[in-house]
Amino acid sequence: MPARVTFLLGRSGSGKTRRLHRCIKEALDKGRRVVVIVPEQFTFETERQLASELGGLMDIEVYSFSSLAEKTLEGSYLGFLSRQGRRMAVRKTITEQGSKLRIFAQVKDRPGFSERLCELFTACKRYEVAPGDLLDGAEKAGEDSLLANKLTELALLYGETESYISGRYMDSEDMFAALIQNLPSSPIAGAEVIIDDFDLLTDQLYHLMAAMTKHAESMYISLRMDPKEGRDAKLFAPKRRAYARLYGAAQENGCDIRVIQLPDGNPKRQTDPALAHLEAEVFAYPYKIYGGEAPSIRIAAATSVSAECEMAAEAVLRCAQRGMRYRDMAVIATEPAYELQLLRSMQRRGIPCFSDGARKLSAYGAPRLVLSALKCVNRGYNLNYIMDMLRTGLTGIEGGDIDLFENYALRCGIGGTGFKKPFDQEIPEKVRGFIISRIDNFHTAFVNAPTARDKAAALFAFMESMGLYDSINGLVGRLRAEGRHQLAEENAQVYRLMLTVLDQLHAIMGEGAVSARRFAAILEEGFDAYEISAIPATADQLLLGTLGRTMAKSPRAMFILGANEGSFPHYFNDDGMINDRELDHLASMGAKTWGRSAEKAEGELMDLYCALAAPKELLYISYTMSAGTDAALPAPLVDRIREIFPNVGLHTDLEPLPPVSPEGGVARLAKELRAYGDDLTPWEGLVPLYAWYAGKPEYRHTLEGLEDALYYRCSPEPFGHELSLKLYGDSLFGSATRLERYNACPFDHFVTYGLRATERREFRERPLDEGTFCHSALDSFVKEALKRDIKALDGAQCDEIIDGIMPPLMASHNNGVLLSSARNMALCARLIRKVKATARAIVRQVQSGGFVPEQTEVSFGMGGLPALTLELPTGERFYIGGRIDRIDGCTIAGQDYYRIIDYKTGSGDFSYTRLYYGLSLQLPLYAAAIGAVEKARRAAGMYYMKVDSPVVSESADTAADEEAVKEKVMESFRLSGLTLSDPVVVKATAGEGCPVISTGARTVIPEKQLDGLIGYALKKSTDTLTEIFEGRAAVSPAKLRSGPDRCKNCANRSVCGFDEKLPGCKKRSLGTLSDKAFFERIGAAEENGDNGKEGGNGD
Repeated sequence: MPARVTFLLGRSGSGKTRRLHRCIKEALDKGRRVVVIVPEQFTFETERQLASELGGLMDIEVYSFSSLAEKTLEGSYLGFLSRQGRRMAVRKTITEQGSKLRIFAQVKDRPGFSERLCELFTACKRYEVAPGDLLDGAEKAGEDSLLANKLTELALLYGETESYISGRYMDSEDMFAALIQNLPSSPIAGAEVIIDDFDLLTDQLYHLMAAMTKHAESMYISLRMDPKEGRDAKLFAPKRRAYARLYGAAQENGCDIRVIQLPDGNPKRQTDPALAHLEAEVFAYPYKIYGGEAPSIRIAAATSVSAECEMAAEAVLRCAQRGMRYRDMAVIATEPAYELQLLRSMQRRGIPCFSDGARKLSAYGAPRLVLSALKCVNRGYNLNYIMDMLRTGLTGIEGGDIDLFENYALRCGIGGTGFKKPFDQEIPEKVRGFIISRIDNFHTAFVNAPTARDKAAALFAFMESMGLYDSINGLVGRLRAEGRHQLAEENAQVYRLMLTVLDQLHAIMGEGAVSARRFAAILEEGFDAYEISAIPATADQLLLGTLGRTMAKSPRAMFILGANEGSFPHYFNDDGMINDRELDHLASMGAKTWGRSAEKAEGELMDLYCALAAPKELLYISYTMSAGTDAALPAPLVDRIREIFPNVGLHTDLEPLPPVSPEGGVARLAKELRAYGDDLTPWEGLVPLYAWYAGKPEYRHTLEGLEDALYYRCSPEPFGHELSLKLYGDSLFGSATRLERYNACPFDHFVTYGLRATERREFRERPLDEGTFCHSALDSFVKEALKRDIKALDGAQCDEIIDGIMPPLMASHNNGVLLSSARNMALCARLIRKVKATARAIVRQVQSGGFVPEQTEVSFGMGGLPALTLELPTGERFYIGGRIDRIDGCTIAGQDYYRIIDYKTGSGDFSYTRLYYGLSLQLPLYAAAIGAVEKARRAAGMYYMKVDSPVVSESADTAADEEAVKEKVMESFRLSGLTLSDPVVVKATAGEGCPVISTGARTVIPEKQLDGLIGYALKKSTDTLTEIFEGRAAVSPAKLRSGPDRCKNCANRSVCGFDEKLPGCKKRSLGTLSDKAFFERIGAAEENGDNGKEGGNGD
């Protein structure tokens, strides 16, 4: 017997749900069984509400259409294939049929393609479009047209997917068709059926509801629409079309039909006149202006998304302070990007909140660990994949040990099979042994498993070996202990869903053979398709949701954030595989089609209407005025609401309301302090607000942070002698490079030598490493050359020596990085050319002059010669050590002389300016260290020698030309430094036939000046150390008029926060000095104690 069908028609808030609940109570009083069907997101809220109103759920069943189908067909079908399983089945079809594709060949393997196909196939099923209908459309579209080719390939993929699923499994769309056949045995048979609205009436849903009228005792169907076509008829057009179709079906089935139009005298939900006016007029054309005040409607604008969330959190607290429960409020964000910032803003204020958003299963740690392990199996052992596994926090390995493992692997350049070899450090080896042994076992079992079932079993065994179940349970326990209940509930579902994906994959692939890569691709599709959400952990929580997915039906207060153009409502692009124009073309030829993008837009508009009409007491709408670096506009609907309610003002965070929470007060305090600092006009509430926080010890650090930000100083205050000794250590030892680093930037020195922060070493060749390589090669070359007769060597013999040195050096240098790739081998070849050219230059310089290398890599203060000792004013002694690249010697007229040579792979020019400001102290300090030991010998000079491979563009057609070219090459290797002005020394140093040094007045100086220069370097070093041990660490980088910008490549740049645009950030400009000015200044310095402090030195 056909059911009695009652249609309840009414706008939002007209009392439809209240009327249905009254009907439910009447049916229960008569002893009837009731089935309630609501949209998926409202099942929990509906059960809660009915249980509260009726005192329980006896004889009441609440379903969505999907859960009704699952309940009815439970145990009556081969296997249920979830939406996620269907996506894996589609991926299987794409893999198998990919070679037949032409139109979609380029995109078939891209992320998201299978998801788009699933959406299309689902739409086809909902509108009862079969693969054959797609082929029919292709035929009607005309051969060889783009539309025909697309439809043909889609029909192939759709048909193959359905052919595979049919007879084996049933997906959610097939279940609707099966439900129609099984309605006589379903829960609705003979029951009072209450359908409290639905989203979209597809052909599939239409046939189901039409069939239900034949088996239910009675049906109540509520539709959100205006019974009378008014000025906003367009808004309700989709519901009106649905009503007409369902009414016709009920008539056709002979049902007794009754139509109730609401409101029917009962009060509407919106008792507030402004909110009632908004519900009636917001989508009406033309609309009516509301002339009165509207305190129940608030519109706010914020300068950023974070500020918008902060304003909303303060507004929620104001409602709570007026007695409103958190559960009676709801927050809707139009974009997912708001969720995390909203949670932070609410949690900082202690507001209990729950987000009803869903996250992909693949975003959680355990699926990431499994997918990374599969990548190791399929693509090789890559450090990134292994670190992805370790960083999930589910391996049971401490974070510090993981860092040491990563540092070791990066430094040694380990990859691939290198992970199978033992490490030579205990903790990294412990981590390697744990993770690699499990991956190895998994790799063996997985690769040797022929079928999908066997591979799934191997993967499950790997999950067991990693202890994922226990690790996830441990994580859930920790999250609950920390009070993060929602995250705990989400993680509690992860392991079960992972097993569900494996079950689905086994169901799809069965006992068939499958490759490792194909298995991994389908598994990844499954993990990506599943979503995890949770239910509220407590009753009184603020609900955070999105348009169309919020659980809140009629809150007292509704907060809508992100009401910007393009988001409120969203714009839907017509970018489907088959676009609207093509669907219209097919429809015009009589082909079956499915929904258009216009239907999505209509659904979004209805969701927006429901959100605006939902609140009973307060509607709060906000938007941001900036999107990143770009300006953002409010949605046209916001402008429309302001036109309808001209007395509703606009609140902004530029002129915020008084704060209602300590967190909101901090933001207001920061804003007012900034304004006070800018124009010195204090806000009248600034002093009492500051005083309130100053009286709270827990906000001491907050106030200090605000003051530091207001009166910004990037440089710390000097921390004193006592602390500096503790910081830098009791063993006062260092190098000239350390002093140069302080004089270049005190803060850089503090971070490097005080905090001992070091860059993470990676398996790559840095400029510093290149210098080490060249130094080692030249040291070995000179030692080997001295074993022979260096003055008798020619270029070929030099190259022969270098060729013999290089193989072991290349293998041992920097863990063999120069041999690790073609690119690095090319770099190595360039370095070898530099070394060979420099070695030849060394030999020619020795052959043309009187000085001969005596020692190389001479250490002082490092186990070799005595350290250079400096007495500090505070009584401590500081010992300077170093390693001198080369010392040459010569005996002239019975007097022994020595000269010091330092190799430079970078800039190698001696500079009086750099020496004066303490930026180049190396050579004079080296000379002082040797002079302290070599009492009988005199210093003849100190030089930098550039390590280079110069290129001369001139041709060498004749012997004379060849000599000219050699001369130019040797010019590049001219020693840069200072020479004793004694003529015999100059002659022995400069040599004959080869430009060894410059003999100008600037670089050839008398012994008194040379001694004075060395003495100045010692005094400058002492002054530098005095400042260091006074605790000075100013962010004060030195800036020369010429030369590289040290800040640009500084490893500590991210630490100091130096920015010349900020107040107090300024580089020390150092003027250039000539040799004459230099000696004049150091002469004056001896008299008044000034030692290169011009421009500041960290003071």
